[in-house]
This record gives sequence, structure tokens and C-alpha cells, in this order.
Amino acid sequence: MYGSILIILLSFLPENLQPWYSSCSQGDWGAAAEKAGDIYAADSTDVDALAAMFIASALENEFEAGTGFSAESFLPDSQTSLTHAARGVLLMSGTDPLPEEAGEQLLESIRQDPENVLALYLLGTLKAESDGSESALHYFDETLSLDPDFLPALLSLGDIAQREARTEDAVDYYLMILEQDVFNSFARNRLRIIAGDSYEVESTIGTMQGFSASTSADLSIERGNRAMLDWGGSARLSYRFDRRGTSVDAAFGGRSVTWEEIYGLSRDSLNTNRGWARLGVDYWFHDSYYVEAASDWDRQMYTERPWQITSYCSVGWQKSILSWFWFSPKLGFGSVNARWTSGAGEMFINDFSVFASADLRYRKLHTFIREAEISGNVYFPPDNPENFISKGSISLALSTWSPLYVRIGYAVDYTRSPEISTWKKFNSSFTTSINFDLF
Repeated sequence: MYGSILIILLSFLPENLQPWYSSCSQGDWGAAAEKAGDIYAADSTDVDALAAMFIASALENEFEAGTGFSAESFLPDSQTSLTHAARGVLLMSGTDPLPEEAGEQLLESIRQDPENVLALYLLGTLKAESDGSESALHYFDETLSLDPDFLPALLSLGDIAQREARTEDAVDYYLMILEQDVFNSFARNRLRIIAGDSYEVESTIGTMQGFSASTSADLSIERGNRAMLDWGGSARLSYRFDRRGTSVDAAFGGRSVTWEEIYGLSRDSLNTNRGWARLGVDYWFHDSYYVEAASDWDRQMYTERPWQITSYCSVGWQKSILSWFWFSPKLGFGSVNARWTSGAGEMFINDFSVFASADLRYRKLHTFIREAEISGNVYFPPDNPENFISKGSISLALSTWSPLYVRIGYAVDYTRSPEISTWKKFNSSFTTSINFDLF
């Protein structure tokens, strides 16, 4: 967008009309007319400001008569690109429009300045009404080649694609609109009409670019070789760069054990407080493929001076079954570097591992079951296959009082060689949490 605006600044658009163009690019014709009107009120000799005000006012009133302007408003000797565009709009307006003469004025505007975005958009609008969609598409595409974020052209292309039953193209155009204006009611309603229940607009809104933040507090019960009740909290901050999912994520949290039992005997747990932090980057180079890199720091329980750093890289594939239901397998490798220090001694770990995982996920933010996930993963150290670990889990997120929601989950993990030889290989845990979306 910034490159396009720079081109416009150097060509057809005077610098004082930049705010007017910005409102036009967003499709806010009323604000555009007001901004151009303020400029003209300050300098009644500024014919370009008068032309800009007329163009925005006519578009706001959908080319109806009675916008308060006449042909005499534009000086006969004014031959700028904007005044030719305004004359074209005047000939498109009213009860008896003259499309051929309007087209000539708009073409002259473009001949004077091929980068006049408004003239290209207006000519596309004129062609859509008179010559059909094929020639209109050309001018709308030219408009977007100069300013890819010009919302009115995207809306027009979406309407044309919908009329021609090019549903997939129409959905793409409306999604592009939502990337710029997440609350655009026209695009949201069109998406609902096109796709019905197979498309969830709110899920798309939840994946738009920008910052997001959330917090959670949870309570979990673990069963296996030992029984444990622990609680914790976390916070997450993320910046998403595009609709595909390219993002930077940071998170941190802590946990503490309230009650613990081993072999049926309760014990007083010391040094059970645990902290962790994570930083990760996802890069989507295709709608379905991405690479990921992340590193976690973890303060282990039951130790005096502990630390563990886990770093990994992976490549993943995501298949959208529906817009709100998808399957995502992932393959990667990583390392675990850890140190434990306790009264019994000291231990260091430096393990390399390959891993694979798969998720089946559902997401409809404004239904009672807003999220659901079934996932599984395996970790396999090539130089130490006895340390093979796998885990499966299922979770449900239930809407309560927005922006609060409750999540419940159940997980089972299998360790081929437990640290203590007498321990069972299977362990299970049940977790419930209260979550809060900050923004």
C-alpha cells in the first residue's frame, strides 16, 4: 500500500488531497467529501479540491442527481486529471446519464495521468453498468495494481464474481476486504450468503493480522505413578502479519503443586514452583505450508538450581476441510538441554530428537463449543531410542461470558523407558482452565 501511495503522491494527486484519497481508498465517501470541502473552503481557487469534493459526493449518493454541483462549477479552462474525472462523474449522474461522453472524459483523465486511481475505478464502474463485466474487470484490476488496498474496487470485483458464480474468487475478494476492515458488514454478510454454515466469518476475523493477547488460569489433576493437583496461569502475546498465519508469538507462565501422592502416600512437596517462557516464529510460504522455529525455557520442579531449554524447527501442512475445520500434520527436529541440581546430585541432559505430530481442529468462536482439538505426537531420539515418548490429547473450549471462556482437556502419554524403572509407562491428566481474550 505504501508504495502505491507514494506513486499517487508524485503523480495525479496534490499533497493537500492525500487525506481525501485515504478516505476514498477505504470507501468512506462521506469523509472524503468533507475533507475535500474543507480544503476548498480554505481556498476557493483550488479547482482540484472542488473536483475531489464532487467525485466523493457523487459516489456517496450513488450518482443520483442533486449533489449541489453543476457543469459550470468546473472552470472551462481547467484541464487537470481530476477535473476531467469529475466531469465524467457529472455525466454519469442524474436521471439521464450520458455513458459515452462520461467514458470519454474518464479516458482523457487517464491519458493525462495513467496513475489516477479514482478515474480507473470510475471507468470500471461505468463499464460494469454499460459494457458488461469483462471490460470492467480490466479497469478494476488496473485500480488494484496501483493501490492493492482500494476497498471499493475489491467490493466491485466480489459482486461481479458472485454474479458470475465464481464463488471461490468472490470469497477471496471478501476475505481481502476483511483483512483491511475486519468489521466490514457488506463483506461479512456476503460471505454468509455465499457459504452458509460451511463458512464461519468470526473464525476469519479471529485470524486477521495485528496484535492479540490472552491470559488463562487453570487447575489440573494428574494420574499415573503419582497423583498430583496443581494450578497455574499464563499470558500470551502474538503479532500476526497476514491471513495465512505468519506470526511471532511470546508466552510465559508459572505453576505450583498443591497436593501430591506417590504410591498412595501423601508427601510434602518442596521446590514445586515452576516457571516457563516461550518465543516462536511461524512463516507461511503457501496457504497450506509453513515452517516454524521456537525455543522454550523451563524451570523444573523439585530442584534447587534448575533449567531446561528446548529448541526445535519443523515444517507443517494444513488442510482446510471447511473454513472452521482443518487437519494439520507436522514434522520436525529439536534438542533438549537441561540441568537438574538437587540434594541427591546433579544431572545434565543434551538430547537430539525428531518428532511428528498431527492435529484435527474445529473453531467457531461464536458458538457454545467455540474450539475443539484432537492431537497426537511422538518424540524419537535417534541415538537413544529407549527414550521414545508419545502423547495424545483432546480438548474443548466452551463459550461462557465473552471474552471469558472455559477449556477442558484430557491427555494420555506413553513413555517407553520411565526415569524410574518401576513406574508405569502410561500417565494421564485432566485440565480445566478459565481463559480471557484481552484483544
